[in-house]
Amino acid sequence: MGKNKFYLLILILVLCTFMMMGGLCAWEILVNKNRKADTGEPQKEAPNVVVVGEKLTPNKEYVKDDIPINISQWDEGVSPVGALIWPLKNLELYSEIPTGTNAKELVIDTVPKGTPLVVEAEQDNYFNVVFAGNSGVIDAGYCLINLPDYLGDLLEYNITNSYSSIFMAHDYILYGITDTVVTGYENINMGDGEYLVPYLYPCAKKLQPVAETVIADGYKLRIYDAFRPYVATRYIYDTVNSYIDCQVPERDENGVEMVEFDEEGNALLNKKTYPPVGSVVAYDGSIRLNDLTTIIAPAGTVTEYPIGSLIGENGAVMDETGTVLGTLYLPTENEGITNSEDLTYKAVITGGGYQLGAFLAQVSSAHNKGIALDLTLCDPETGEDLKMQSNIHDLSYHSVILNNNDNANLLAKYMKEGGFNGLSSEWWHFQDDDTRNKLGINFMLENGVSP
Repeated sequence: MGKNKFYLLILILVLCTFMMMGGLCAWEILVNKNRKADTGEPQKEAPNVVVVGEKLTPNKEYVKDDIPINISQWDEGVSPVGALIWPLKNLELYSEIPTGTNAKELVIDTVPKGTPLVVEAEQDNYFNVVFAGNSGVIDAGYCLINLPDYLGDLLEYNITNSYSSIFMAHDYILYGITDTVVTGYENINMGDGEYLVPYLYPCAKKLQPVAETVIADGYKLRIYDAFRPYVATRYIYDTVNSYIDCQVPERDENGVEMVEFDEEGNALLNKKTYPPVGSVVAYDGSIRLNDLTTIIAPAGTVTEYPIGSLIGENGAVMDETGTVLGTLYLPTENEGITNSEDLTYKAVITGGGYQLGAFLAQVSSAHNKGIALDLTLCDPETGEDLKMQSNIHDLSYHSVILNNNDNANLLAKYMKEGGFNGLSSEWWHFQDDDTRNKLGINFMLENGVSP
């Protein structure tokens, strides 16, 4: 028995030794596995997981079930939280999201239109904000949002009206506008190439996929104007209209316009004079003045009227009974008349075939409602705008979409496929009519915004 007990004890010791060695091996495997994870070595057995809500790295590839998926960097990154906003109209501040039946009971205050606010959260188409010390929610659908805060680098921005307007009548300066800060834009240039760019929030959401598509194709959208206060629209119209019938200036040998200014800095422009009342249409289709001198008329204009027709006030053409047959419009550069004595701003802008209102809004515009953009395509590598048939903000018939080049047509394709409508007289203008109609937006902001 003593010898058997001895052998049994030896067996137990051997078994215990093997068990301890197995435990140490398992521990070493576990430690090595963790060490590999700590050092970043790949773990083939680890599942591939994409965390919902993660802000993704540009063009980062995730693998799920061995199939590579390219996920856009912006799908999870775009958020209105922290963005600057401005109500387009007076908005009720509610203590919580109203259900419709209890809306009046939840009203804390009324936020005046144009008041700058910061979005703290968004839920069910309402923004959480703080106004006058009170936290509450306002209807997000009627708020302008600052595009750089919301869409960021998806877009480029150059709001020239805030530092040196590029509005021109083709290649003629619009005095009082060109190279100036336009009325209503005084507070949106933040310096260092940064601007406030207000745009209606529902329209901005609609713009995001358009911007992403443009980037995927190797271009970028550059915004030159979004919300435009009514005071700016009115100022531009009144200023240009004040000299619309004036002759454009002569140029010196360097191409510089020769213009004198009064003590207040206003350009002294010569107003175009129509043929004197009582002049008649001569046999050759020109205009014969009372003193028997002759003015050459634009092709296809005076020749439409019978010989002997009289010229009345403001270029009206009448027959011998005084019945108005039409209006003698002024010469235009596309009719071969380049002498500035025969060329007015109206002629340069309209080309004789368009109404002035096609280029200059008199009452209000879609910009005043926050639903319109002036934009172009640019090359992100060179930073240069793509060449169009005219410069952006060229207020003339050269900019009409009938003259679109391939680049302008490409811009129109992107925007129209995104649900935005164009304007026949401006290749750069696109507006969201669907959102305007859906929300019943027939109101506007009169004055400019501020931070």
